[in-house]
Amino acid sequence: DPFFTIPPNGSANLLVTYIEPLECPVLEPFLIEPDGTIEIVNDTLDICQGDSVLIQTNFILSGAPVPYATSWSPSTGIIGSSIGDSILVSPSVTTNYFITVTTANCTYTSNVLVRVAQQPAIDPISDQNVCFVDSVTLNVTGVSLANASFAWNPVLGLSDPFAQNPSVSPTTNTTYTVTATNQCGSASASTTVSVFSPLL
Repeated sequence: DPFFTIPPNGSANLLVTYIEPLECPVLEPFLIEPDGTIEIVNDTLDICQGDSVLIQTNFILSGAPVPYATSWSPSTGIIGSSIGDSILVSPSVTTNYFITVTTANCTYTSNVLVRVAQQPAIDPISDQNVCFVDSVTLNVTGVSLANASFAWNPVLGLSDPFAQNPSVSPTTNTTYTVTATNQCGSASASTTVSVFSPLL
């Protein structure tokens, strides 16, 4: 088998001759390119919904530069051109962006994940009644609460003022307000717990 070494920092144009028994020789031009790599600056990026972020890449060849074309998919959320080494994106939901680099004879692919977080939103919390010295649980539901921190006010009678769903045992009628906060913002909601004294 023939063996050929690519010149340092370059590519090679070869003319390959195919010879089959009882057939005429066939000449075929053949280009050997240096190996390429798509360098991703950050393969996972986190943004808040409505924000934008720059995806940065570099196409690196082990030898001399060769012409190449770049494309990105999907096009959803891409701001401006989708054919450069780096693109500006603002997706509304978490999106995996794929980059394809094509030279004369080779294709390279890679991807960048853009994770989109939302500001918390809390559903209305129903008011509750409780007998004196008994307790009830304050349940908080909503959107984007998984990575949120919680703070209740006032703290009197709460089992844990930083829990999402604390139990509460107030001694008087009390309105509690909870605030949920994540990297994208905060939201608040209130509920009233009415206390009934035992009959004498």
